[in-house]
Amino acid sequence: MEGVRAVAARDWGEIEVAWKTHSIPVVSTSDWERIDPETPAPDVLIDAILAKRNLGTRRDEARLVIALGPGFTAGV
Repeated sequence: MEGVRAVAARDWGEIEVAWKTHSIPVVSTSDWERIDPETPAPDVLIDAILAKRNLGTRRDEARLVIALGPGFTAGV
């Protein structure tokens, strides 16, 4: 992923700034839970939480949801 920049984002405004600067916004679980559900959904959501089970990631949270680790089944 050379040349790809990721930045921490804590709210919708910081997510938009990341997109405008061609960066990938990285949002913690606690910050994601605080973001207003009425805001537009992201195109892609990647759940890379290090947990032994799914902590609530759903397929309908984005057009493409990628989840890594135990507790996830492709297509479910």
